[in-house]
Amino acid sequence: MAALAPAYLPRRPTETVLYALVRQNLETFLAHAREHYDGGLRVIAVITERDAVRRILSHLGQPTEAPPLARARDPTDQEDEFEAESQLGLGLA
Repeated sequence: MAALAPAYLPRRPTETVLYALVRQNLETFLAHAREHYDGGLRVIAVITERDAVRRILSHLGQPTEAPPLARARDPTDQEDEFEAESQLGLGLA
C-alpha cells in the first residue's frame, strides 16, 4: 500500500524572520535607492529556499530561527486574574 502524501501546509511568509527584517528596513532601503539610482529598482530574484535565506540572514548577523512560541494560556484564567486584580484595587476582595 502506498504511503499517504503529507497534508498540505501553506507557507506563511509574513511570519518569517526575513519578512520582518525586510519590513523593518524597507523604507530606508527605498529612500537610499531613490537617491542613488536614477532608473529605479526592479526585482530580479526572489529567494525562497530555506538554506539560502539562512545563509543570507547569518551573513547579515540576523537570527536564522524564529523565536520560540509562547505557551498557550486559557483566556478564562486571564479574565479571572484581571477580575481579581480589579477587585483588589477596589477593595472588594
